[in-house]
Amino acid sequence: MNNNKTARALARLTFHLVTSIQEKQTRLANKLGLTEAELRCLLSLGTDKGLSNTNVGIRMHLSRSRVTRILEGLEAKGYLIRGFNRKDGRFLSLTLSRKGRIFILKLKKQSIVIVSRILNEIKSSQRKLLILTMENLNSTSKSKIRKTKIPTTS
Repeated sequence: MNNNKTARALARLTFHLVTSIQEKQTRLANKLGLTEAELRCLLSLGTDKGLSNTNVGIRMHLSRSRVTRILEGLEAKGYLIRGFNRKDGRFLSLTLSRKGRIFILKLKKQSIVIVSRILNEIKSSQRKLLILTMENLNSTSKSKIRKTKIPTTS
């Protein structure tokens, strides 16, 4: 397969994989009574402690005002604790609540179960190559995608 055909095939596969993940996240958010933005925020917080609104905004590529509304929703639903930063009282310090930490742990366990089921469909001799290829694709794409100009419609 030439480079152009390989690129098209990989772009198609990546698009379908991302779409599948987004569909799963939409179903999960609906099931939990969260907005998709709230779920994305929880996932971006992970188990990190002491993040600020600014850190979350950078991770999610959202404005401060939008992040504030998302965080308020997560706090009201019991997933997040907002407190003042001890080093600088002007900034909030964000930490997952017990409910939020349990949710993230359950989600990680569920992801492992799902990936395990997928791996069962792949020959054991191909799994190591799959991991190496995915690691290479991941590390290479991070730098290339950040440098790529995104076309606009205008």
